[in-house]
Amino acid sequence: MPDGSIPKPARQRSVAVPIRRLSASEVRQAVDVLQAAHRQPDGSLSDRFDTARLFDHLYDSVFAQSAGQARFFVARPLFSSTIVGVFAYRPTWCSAHGWELAYLAVHPDWQGRGIGTDLIQVVLAAVAEEGKAGDFIFVRAARPASFQRFGFSPCMGDPHLMVGKVGALAVAKPVAEGV
Repeated sequence: MPDGSIPKPARQRSVAVPIRRLSASEVRQAVDVLQAAHRQPDGSLSDRFDTARLFDHLYDSVFAQSAGQARFFVARPLFSSTIVGVFAYRPTWCSAHGWELAYLAVHPDWQGRGIGTDLIQVVLAAVAEEGKAGDFIFVRAARPASFQRFGFSPCMGDPHLMVGKVGALAVAKPVAEGV
């Protein structure tokens, strides 16, 4: 839209919202989606969603070549230049046999259409391809049920800290562009 706002779609399951790796030209939009999805009712954001911090993480994921760098994916509707969802994964710092999922966000105007589920499936498929069977996957989930349906379970007595294992999770490998 000319004013830079995201067009509001009809409230129904989106038919075609391809998911692919983040490109440098999409970093600004990805930051906007992350902040819009995680903004508190009072308008505040946690330090994790600070603009400069997000820019660093996202640009590093596009340009850095280190093995421990996060890999960001974005969802963008067909025939649109607007990013509506973001999700990432990276090797966990606590083990050579683990992965961490982070920064799941779907723009509030696009929530409830299965885009978050599609992002989870694409990221889990990417982890399965890059990792090894039995590797663990951690995620701190605001909505644990979103991950429990894939086979994740609460960890260490924290209902929001979820764990699963590569090869043991229910993942239908979706088509993702540029993976």
